[in-house]
Formats: sequence, C-alpha cells, structure tokens
Amino acid sequence: MIESIPIFLEGELVAIGPLRQRLASLYEAWGRDLALASRAMRLPHADVEGHGEPRLFREAARPGTHAFTVYETIYDSKAPRPIGFAMLANVDERHRTATYTIVLGERDTWGTGLGSAATKLVLDYAFDALGLASVELRVRTTDEPAIRAFERAGFTKVGVRRRALFTGASPEDLLVMDAVAEGRAAPAQPP
Repeated sequence: MIESIPIFLEGELVAIGPLRQRLASLYEAWGRDLALASRAMRLPHADVEGHGEPRLFREAARPGTHAFTVYETIYDSKAPRPIGFAMLANVDERHRTATYTIVLGERDTWGTGLGSAATKLVLDYAFDALGLASVELRVRTTDEPAIRAFERAGFTKVGVRRRALFTGASPEDLLVMDAVAEGRAAPAQPP
C-alpha cells in the first residue's frame, strides 16, 4: 500500500507539501552535503547529537516562515519522490513581501527544470494563498544555471549586492531578483 502524502499544490513535474518529520534524516543529509551547501550559499551543518529537532525544522518554525517539501511527480512507482525543500521566509503581511529559498537535494534533479517548476508552485502559493505582492531571492552572480531557472519561474533581475557573500577566501557578489504578482501566468490548479 502506498502512503498518502499531503500535497499543497501539484504541477506536471513537481508538487509541494509540508515538511515531514519522517523525512528529517533526508533533510539533514542534504544539509551536510558540501556541494549542495555551496550552491545554496550556506555552510554545511550537522546538528549536535541530542540537540533537538533538525535545523530546517527550527528555521521553518520561525514566525513569518512557510516551508515546503518538494516532490518529483514524474515517477515509475506510485509514490512521489522527495527531492528538496523550499521556503518563504521573512513573510511581511503588512508590506506583502517574502524572501525565497530552494534547495534541490537530489543531484540527479539538477539542471532538469524541476527547480523552476517547484519555484512556480511556491510563487503560486505566495501570491494566491498568502496574498503577497512581491517575493525576493538572492543568488550568486556566477550561478548562471540558477539565474536562468529563476527567470523561467518568473523572477527578474533587480540589482547586485557587491561583496555580499563570504563563504570562502574571497567575497562574492549576489544578484537580487524578485517576482511580483501582477502579470504572472495563471496559477497551477489543485490536484
């Protein structure tokens, strides 16, 4: 029997649903992956044993945060495969803004269009369910594949934060991008 997976929105390629405790070890494995941490502009982490819930759950529990598991829905079996997570953070209801982050933890999904598809679903959630007007993200100026993926999902370039990221010996510039509710494509239909 296939387990029922809670889904918020589903598109042709991916679906988004809530973070799930039973996937905590998978989220943590993605958090410890050095190559993935580099792409996600954050240092790898490993929670201290016995420290409590995984870091992602602590981040998701912050006020003004909505976190999602990203599932690949093109599959041979009948169960969607968890491939990453996405987050709307710093949700400001008064100004109707938020900051977006996505991590595709399964390396075989990189460069496949699944990140763009998931981002479109999260934007549908942000604009339609939360009533936001603008969502911002930041990406390395050198990460051309990610920039193209975000553009396909509806983000546009806003500007550059110079020397804004120090993950190694030298500083890097970050591209600031945003997506707005006006003029976007029709949202995904619920399953």
